[in-house]
Amino acid sequence: MTPSDAEKPAGEREEQAHPIAPRILLREYEKVKLELAGLVREGMVQAGSNEQALHEGQVLLTRLAEDRINVAVVGRFSRGKTSLMNAVLGWDRLPTGILPLTSVLTMVRYGSRERVLVCYENSYMPHEISLEQIPDYVTQDGNPGNRKGVDYVEVQIPSETLRRGFSFVDTPGLGPRWPPCQARR
Repeated sequence: MTPSDAEKPAGEREEQAHPIAPRILLREYEKVKLELAGLVREGMVQAGSNEQALHEGQVLLTRLAEDRINVAVVGRFSRGKTSLMNAVLGWDRLPTGILPLTSVLTMVRYGSRERVLVCYENSYMPHEISLEQIPDYVTQDGNPGNRKGVDYVEVQIPSETLRRGFSFVDTPGLGPRWPPCQARR
């Protein structure tokens, strides 16, 4: 701020740039990411023929390369978590309602086309379903007590927000499902 700016009211002063420019932060992030990848590779070399350690190292390297930021939407039952996700993504495809609905983790990620994959608890092979079938797998009405054994559902959509590396995780609500009846006055 120049001496003449100090005499001006706060609203008329020239704004100074933040001391840490975004490009510097991005470079620092990239540097740390490369250092971390180097440490993982060193660990894999030291693991030798330990198949599990090698596999876990490869999974970590893949996750680093994906450069994904996961945003989990967490809160109490019936507080609008899924509605918030629909609004942020600019669509209305995830099931919402007045009563608590979401009973299975639902991940929303970038995909070149709209598609839904159901991942089961005891299987490595996801099953593809239509968007209209999502409630049959992620809601208490469609999948009571998770009888179908769904681990999570992955929804892929061609969204610019998600293309930049963001993915959202819609979670079942926290706390009691049905609030106790309130006493009448």
